[in-house]
Amino acid sequence: MLPRLVKRRRKVKVLSTTDWLAIIGVSVLGGLIGTVFITKAFFAAFGGQITLATVVLIQKLQPVFALILARILLKEKLPSRFYIRAIIAIISAYLIAFGKDGLDFASIQFRNSAAFFSLIAAFSFGAGTVLGKRIVSNLDFQLTAGLRFGITSILAFIVLLVM
Repeated sequence: MLPRLVKRRRKVKVLSTTDWLAIIGVSVLGGLIGTVFITKAFFAAFGGQITLATVVLIQKLQPVFALILARILLKEKLPSRFYIRAIIAIISAYLIAFGKDGLDFASIQFRNSAAFFSLIAAFSFGAGTVLGKRIVSNLDFQLTAGLRFGITSILAFIVLLVM
């Protein structure tokens, strides 16, 4: 991807501050945070907290988050029936993830929960999708992907050095 970035550097130089913020947002949310938290969710599921199927099921909330964020950030119109279905999906995922304990909020260990990690990943990937749509309206897909993967790689390297 580096050769394509070098070849198209003129397009990169004219990006607005908003475009750069969106690219960094996609890199941080969709690339770094989403990947770290889905990995944490899978490892926690392997530890027996919940099943792998539950982690994957919670990931199915990603489109719900993406559509809500598209409505907020991109001002996209959503049909009224979406909101009813989104509420049903969120409640269903919550009950599947936390079961009987979910009815007693005090007993749920949110911070170290595989379900919570999966939820953070779903939100991050959904936010990355929306920010990516914002960028692709100004840049072609290949240049956007190159910038995203490049920035994500640099950020991941920095995080590894710090940890």
